[in-house]
Order: sequence, then C-alpha cells, then structure tokens
Amino acid sequence: MSDTSQGPGWWQASDGKWYAPQPSATPQADSVPPQPATVAPALGSDTSQGPGWWQASDGRWYAPQPQQAPASAPVVGDVPPQPGWWRATDGNWYPPQAPPGQAPKKPVYKRVWFWLLVIVALGIGGCVTILSVATTAVNKAITTNHTVVYSVTGSGTADITYDSFTNGNSGSAQDNGAVLPWSKTVNGSGIFNVYSLSAQAQTGTSISCTITVDGKQVANHTSTGQYAVVACSGSAS
Repeated sequence: MSDTSQGPGWWQASDGKWYAPQPSATPQADSVPPQPATVAPALGSDTSQGPGWWQASDGRWYAPQPQQAPASAPVVGDVPPQPGWWRATDGNWYPPQAPPGQAPKKPVYKRVWFWLLVIVALGIGGCVTILSVATTAVNKAITTNHTVVYSVTGSGTADITYDSFTNGNSGSAQDNGAVLPWSKTVNGSGIFNVYSLSAQAQTGTSISCTITVDGKQVANHTSTGQYAVVACSGSAS
C-alpha cells in the first residue's frame, strides 16, 4: 500500500491508497489490501464510500438507492408487482389507473356532450313553454268578445268608414252622408282587436270621432275646417 503508484499493475482503491498487483496464485491473507467497511445506508458515513454516494442535510454520506420504475411505467415479468396490476397484450404489467394509451375517464359533468345535451334540453323546454304561452294567448283572444262603440259628432253630415266584424272576421263598412251625431256598436272577437274610424265632414266646419271598447275610451280626435277629416284608432288591450 502506498500514497502513489509504485509501478505497472498497481491500482487505486476507494480509500485513495495504491495497492500492488495481485499474483496469479492465491494471495496470502496479509497481502490483501484492506477493504472499506460497508456502512448501512440508514446509518450513513462521515465520508463518501464510492460513486453514487450522496451527502444529506445532516452532513453524513449515504449509499445510493436503487432506482425504481415509475408507478405508471409498465413492468416486465410473469408476476404482477402489486395487487390490481393487469397484463396487456404486449406482455407487460400496467397499474390499474393508467392503461397504455388510455387516459383516466373524466366525470360526466366535465364532458362536452353532457353540456350540449343540457343546452338542447333547455332549448326544447323553452320552445315548448313559449308555444304553450302563445297558444293560451291566442285561444283567449279568439274566445273573448269586445263591445266596440264608434261615435262621430259635429254639425251637418259626414261620410264615415269604420272597422266591422262579421262572424269573427275583420272588414270595413261605410255610412256616407250620415247625419251627425252618429254612433255604431259592433261586437269584436278573435285576434283582431285593433279598431279604426274615419270621417269627412260634408257640411259644417267641425267634426270629432271617439272609440270605446268595453266601456273604455281608447281614442278621441277633433278636426275643424271645411270638409275636415278626422281619424281614430284604438285596441282592446
């Protein structure tokens, strides 16, 4: 043993010392160089005992730990490394949560198709609700009757045109040369609930029109001058 090489064949041990080459015959006990003591990884050592040893935060050196394959990496062998592992067609063992080429399943509420179904369902439900409300409104309008009173006041005569309702159908009617004051009552029903009245004075210089629906005045206008024209329009709502 020496601090430096003494010639060909000498070799350096992990303790930093140089040792003479071993003869081909069985060496004597006193010619075998001392080997460094093996230190248990859990106890550590004050100095590094070879390649791979590492120094912990307590200042001591510990032996390298054997590397283990990641839990998700396939394992080769005839026996599964842990309970629950399964064997694929490639002969390798895989952990239960990570089959090869297959990602873990997402919860249903995180899938796009789930929210598409929700949107479609809400859309259909909304359409059904709108149709139901519209149908109810139309049925109510069809079955509701309104009493409409047209009135034209002034002096002299006038040519009058007003909305009329026959068998639930809208239309118009005329009363030319009507003597003022004039009034007409009609019964309106169905979805036609807008009523109009117009009049042109033939004699006199002032003329007015009024429309009431179910006793409520919905329109009133006045016009003056020779051959004055007046118009009124209102609805039941």
